[in-house]
Amino acid sequence: MKPTKRIERKRAIEDLRRSEAYLAEAQRLSRTGSFGWNVSSGEIYWSQETFRIFEFDPRDEVTVERIVQRTHPDDRSVLLQLMEQFSRERKEFDLEHRLLMPGGSIKHLRVVGRPSTDESGRFEFVGAVMDITERKQAEADLRRSGEQLSAQKAQLDELFEQAPEGIVLLDVEDRVLRANPEFTRIFGYAPEEAIGTPINELIAPEELRSEAEEYTRRIINGELLNTETIRRRKDGKRVHVSLLAVPISVPGGGQIAEYAILSRHHRA
Repeated sequence: MKPTKRIERKRAIEDLRRSEAYLAEAQRLSRTGSFGWNVSSGEIYWSQETFRIFEFDPRDEVTVERIVQRTHPDDRSVLLQLMEQFSRERKEFDLEHRLLMPGGSIKHLRVVGRPSTDESGRFEFVGAVMDITERKQAEADLRRSGEQLSAQKAQLDELFEQAPEGIVLLDVEDRVLRANPEFTRIFGYAPEEAIGTPINELIAPEELRSEAEEYTRRIINGELLNTETIRRRKDGKRVHVSLLAVPISVPGGGQIAEYAILSRHHRA
């Protein structure tokens, strides 16, 4: 062999090894292995990352039986049915299942494959195996957080509706967003009537100017307002109340978006 040919061959081999090393590292970083499955012969070919995901020794032969054995018991029958279906229909597939590892831990996999024909005309599947355990754990954590928030919201809603004090939530234009039963009872409004009502309609005219100034000052400063005052019912009658106004800030913005007013009928 001429020196030039030897050099070119050596470079080609080095380039191939380098490409294989890059591919192996990319698969390791992305936790995505590759595979080939010759349906007729039953032969299965795995990349190094696929062996790592399954925690099999690369020196050992890979078989369908070993894959099923490593599969979580609750997923085995479904996996076998799907594999039989894929081999029969010879169509692309995309599935998820779990592995039960020797130490008892569980891995979640996503396996995608597409039909192919090799140089000799033999049918096979080629595809990828992705370790999606972290994503599944994150989804589970998010669901648990959502469930906890839902439970907390349900508790707060119950407290809001059953509170012995009248409670109202206002928007930035001082219109009623929500009012509990005690609030509507005190002021003589039906629940559906209170929603959207300007809060000024519930303030006695003689109190309007002084309270508006006090509200403005305290809301700007993010302070509580706790006072005894007079309010007007829907029928025009005055009612004495103990009032606590609580400003609520927009997260991250610092601007007052809405505030709550708690009113209790003063019976002294």
